[in-house]
Amino acid sequence: MSGIFKGVQARISQIQPLAIYNHCANHRLNLAISKACSVATIRNAMGVISSLAIFFRDSAARFKALEEEMRKNHDLKPGKHGLKKLCETKWLERHEAVLTFVEHLPALPTHLEAIASSPEGRGCNAFSFLRSILSSEFLISVVVLLAEVLEVTLPLSRKLQAEYIDVLNSSQLVEATIQSIQEKRDNSTETFKELYNNAAELVEEMGPEIQMPRTTARQKNRSNVETESAEDYYRMTVYIPFLDFIINELTARFPKKEMECVGKLQHLLSPDLNYAYISDILQGSIKYKEDLPCFSALKGEFQLWKLLWQGKSPSDRPSCAIEAVGECNRQLYPNIYMLLNILSTLPVTTCTPERSFSTLRRLKTYLRNSCEQERLTGLALMAIHRDVIISTDDVITEFAHKKFRRLDFVL
Repeated sequence: MSGIFKGVQARISQIQPLAIYNHCANHRLNLAISKACSVATIRNAMGVISSLAIFFRDSAARFKALEEEMRKNHDLKPGKHGLKKLCETKWLERHEAVLTFVEHLPALPTHLEAIASSPEGRGCNAFSFLRSILSSEFLISVVVLLAEVLEVTLPLSRKLQAEYIDVLNSSQLVEATIQSIQEKRDNSTETFKELYNNAAELVEEMGPEIQMPRTTARQKNRSNVETESAEDYYRMTVYIPFLDFIINELTARFPKKEMECVGKLQHLLSPDLNYAYISDILQGSIKYKEDLPCFSALKGEFQLWKLLWQGKSPSDRPSCAIEAVGECNRQLYPNIYMLLNILSTLPVTTCTPERSFSTLRRLKTYLRNSCEQERLTGLALMAIHRDVIISTDDVITEFAHKKFRRLDFVL
């Protein structure tokens, strides 16, 4: 699909050079986080969470006993379930799974001890899980993963799946996320101290103390940093490498040069609309010169566009290209109207077509396998646009007037 020479995007670009290939932003975010989680301690922690969820959910008796333990001692809300499986592709679902795991983590040691001491055949597995979740590396990794990545990237992932979002907004959100993580990396000593205290409270509730692994003069297969405290050790072996990984992955998968041409058109939505932006707007519009009604009139249109918003408060100004299209007079600003349409239609994610795929999967079952295109389209529109009220009388009237019928449907 994305091959640079013979992929679909390369063939489309040959036919239409103005078509910009933009990989799904949400998919790139998932790939960046997945790659960053290749840090050994974070990877092992995610593996334990996934295996532990499968361990309980594969047995109805174990899962029911765990839920009863959570409701008894740890206030599991009615209607809520225990541990959730980790989704392999959607990090939005993974965040919910990790959050649920941390919330119910204090209830796990007691239940795992009971299973490990019972004659059940899975007692050895329960003992292994118990040793894993009580280890200092696991608890530190879970706190770091939850606080430093999932809490930062969760709003970004949700926003990228929004229905009304354009390329400019998505790039600004990604840049803000990278800057937020970079600030944590620059102030790693102060930020990790708070995380370490949170992990210490969690460890104190569960029983053991945070311990630093044994270090030697020479080590090849694991981290061997010479430090005086466990806090410094985990900051240098878990926290900093993980932040470096996620920053590098996000920077590599969301390059600034990718939208350099389109980024110059963002000045049409700038809150101050400085006249100095006209040169950037003209440079960014050269690529779409053939689509504009009159490229030479763009400079004058920008002056009028600036005066239109100059006297209005920032809250009354459009925040994205889609809103700006609705406020733009096509007769008065034909070139700006076309540029805003281009900005609005540039793809960001594949969330919208994926939602339509799910709808079609529900509609086009084996019973409707011979359904014609017109009927399938009508069913899809009715299923997707449920907010549109359809008058039953209008449907009967149109059905009755299609052709002559012996029975008079119209009263």
